[in-house]
Amino acid sequence: MARFAATFAALLLAAAPLAHAASLKYEHGHLIRLDPRDESLWLDSTHIEAARLARRFRRITIRDFSLNARATLAVSASASLGAGVLTNVILLFNTAAPASPEVIATGDVFCDHLAWGGEDLYCLGPDFRKMVAGEPYSVLWRIPPNGDIHPVLPRDRFPPATAPPWKTAALGDAQLLSARDALWIFHPGAAQLFRFTPSTSELSSFPVNVNPAGRSRISIAIWNDTPLALLPLRQRGDESFTTPYALFSFSPHDRRWLTASSAKLPRGAQLLAVDGNHALLWDRRGKGRLLRIALDAPAR
Repeated sequence: MARFAATFAALLLAAAPLAHAASLKYEHGHLIRLDPRDESLWLDSTHIEAARLARRFRRITIRDFSLNARATLAVSASASLGAGVLTNVILLFNTAAPASPEVIATGDVFCDHLAWGGEDLYCLGPDFRKMVAGEPYSVLWRIPPNGDIHPVLPRDRFPPATAPPWKTAALGDAQLLSARDALWIFHPGAAQLFRFTPSTSELSSFPVNVNPAGRSRISIAIWNDTPLALLPLRQRGDESFTTPYALFSFSPHDRRWLTASSAKLPRGAQLLAVDGNHALLWDRRGKGRLLRIALDAPAR
């Protein structure tokens, strides 16, 4: 019985949060797409067969991914070693010549969201064993080039009465974003956007003034360290499929979101990134297409 309990706990540890954190990103000039049918990724037209290339594992389930400026694609996954043994890993692929990846084992830490910050990789997600045991735990981790994993931000720095900061909530998917010397965390459960400075451990928060019960689908990008958000134009009541969205940038001085583009956008679109003075969005209608929307204000 004890052996069964230990095996079950190990399965729970690695398999609990298997939902994909992201299926589409735009980083360093590349559109990256996840194909959950075979746990592979597309970098523009380059097919990276992540599950096949990670040969030491019987199967993997991808959680998130992030590309850096050196063409290294980090992939967070739950991986099966066979005989019911699961583990949490980050796979590092050289996209210039896809081959068997470098493997970083994260142990009890599952990385639900990834983002590169310079040479270091950052992971948003809990120490699952400590969380289940009711012990204090961290939710943001730094992974330097040597592969060690370091806690940098504990759970108690976030609002306690809300869903954890890595969880999808009524306002959309959580996000981990990097820009210059800071990391940004969109916490949909708290309807807040957090800015974290690794060098000082300073954490500041900004409101996302949308009705938490309105079933909005918010997405965020960083515009030269200024938050840009795709928000509904209707602020009250439930949304419909025809509720229009628009782009807004946050003004720290006014503590409010200001219109960044006059373009009306469809509900369900996803804000991916900012390229110069254009926002890049994915329009999910039909087969999907990439939109470039001019921003009214110059980049800061």
